[in-house]
Amino acid sequence: MTHDLKFGWLSPVIGNAGSDHQAIVLYQQEHILPTALPLFDSLWIADHFYGFDARTDPFLEAWTTLTWLGAKFPDVTLCHHVLG
Repeated sequence: MTHDLKFGWLSPVIGNAGSDHQAIVLYQQEHILPTALPLFDSLWIADHFYGFDARTDPFLEAWTTLTWLGAKFPDVTLCHHVLG
């Protein structure tokens, strides 16, 4: 039995000091995802309940982000990376 190898794209919902704490997915949806997503089978968003470096770091809520990405890219499978 063989299975096709599939690849997904994980897009961060958090920013960092280099992005002035703007979520990286906001940049990617405009500059990277339109070209990259046709080459991937799925788009993944990490769902965490608090910031990564510090509990106060701003980040996008994952369900809302997935809904927004689903509207922009309706042909890709959307997934949660952590969900909790």
